[in-house]
Amino acid sequence: MSSAPTIADIARTAPVRDVAGRNMVVGFIGNFRAEKSPLWALDEIARARAAGRFAPAIDILIGTADTEFLARWKDRATVVDTTARADYLRALESCDVVVLPYDESSYSYRTSGVLAEAVALGCLVVAPDLPALRDQVGLPLPVGVCYKNRSELVDCVQRAIQMALQPARALATQAHCDQDRKSVV
Repeated sequence: MSSAPTIADIARTAPVRDVAGRNMVVGFIGNFRAEKSPLWALDEIARARAAGRFAPAIDILIGTADTEFLARWKDRATVVDTTARADYLRALESCDVVVLPYDESSYSYRTSGVLAEAVALGCLVVAPDLPALRDQVGLPLPVGVCYKNRSELVDCVQRAIQMALQPARALATQAHCDQDRKSVV
């Protein structure tokens, strides 16, 4: 019986991509069940992108195994079928920021595997400000931003983009991977 892969097992081995002079990639990745539906957040981010609210500019990436969802967004975003785990991990690794617009009532005291894997692959994250997710994003070092209400989402994504531009991003990712290694021992 094999154990589940740890964050350290999937951690990015290549250097974090250079972000200078290119659009940032904001991703929505996962199995979009009712409690994980990104529709409201995708709409907000797409409207803000169209209005030129992000600096630097962004590209949107959607990764899910839901082919109908991908088909609806293929003209507005890069879409990736993440049915295969390798494609899921490649999609995550392609992102600078991953948005996890989880339903507040379902995630009040839950952590997120997608969040942990995104961080291991060098992404910053944006998630709702809920107890377990807040700790997961903020400890041991901040690897993203938590929004208190939906109206803050666009500003929080912009803050995460600015964090992604900072050299300290690699230190925060490493601290999360080190913490994961310690918790496995």
